[in-house]
Amino acid sequence: KDGARPKAKAKAKAAVERRVDPIDGAAYTWEEISAHYTGKYKKKAIEEYWSSLQSASSPDDGVERRIDPEDGVAYTFSELSKYYAGTYAKAAVRAYWDTSCSAVCQPVAKAKAKAKVKAKAKA
Repeated sequence: KDGARPKAKAKAKAAVERRVDPIDGAAYTWEEISAHYTGKYKKKAIEEYWSSLQSASSPDDGVERRIDPEDGVAYTFSELSKYYAGTYAKAAVRAYWDTSCSAVCQPVAKAKAKAKVKAKAKA
């Protein structure tokens, strides 16, 4: 029984954590990504894919992340600046962040649900 507890905790953590799928740039929970790819891929392949995805945000930073189109990874501005330090000037990195990097998106269904709630609140 002791061996089952860490697995349950890991799955519970994965349930609330969001990771960015570079295919569409949206951030998904484990349940959402699993449901999306079930039937297309085996569970083990989905788990491996999940493990390879970049976290949408660290629980403690609360800072905006954007997708770098060069590698499909979500970075904070600070992380992106460090990544390109020595290669590009700070001003160039800022311009790249502002014009080329796209915001980490919510899944479409969740965004539509939020829009409906806002519309009902206005009515």
